[in-house]
Amino acid sequence: MSWKQPYSGRIILSLVFATAFLINGGLGLGVALTSRPPHVNGMSAVVFVFGLCALVTAVVQFVQMQKPDLGKAS
Repeated sequence: MSWKQPYSGRIILSLVFATAFLINGGLGLGVALTSRPPHVNGMSAVVFVFGLCALVTAVVQFVQMQKPDLGKAS
C-alpha cells in the first residue's frame, strides 16, 4: 500500500478529529450518565456523533485511496 495525496492527509486529519471528538463526547456522556439522576447532555451527544462521522470519513478516504487511479496513464 502506498500513501497517496490528498487521501493520506485527509485520513490523518479525520483520525485526529475522530479521536478528539470521541474522547471528549464519550467522557461527557459518561459523566452525565453516571450522575444522579442520569441524563444525556445534548452537547456531549452531538460531539460524540461528530466523532463517529469523522471516523466514517477516515474509512471512506482509506477506501478511496485503495482504488486504482484510472485518470493516469501508466
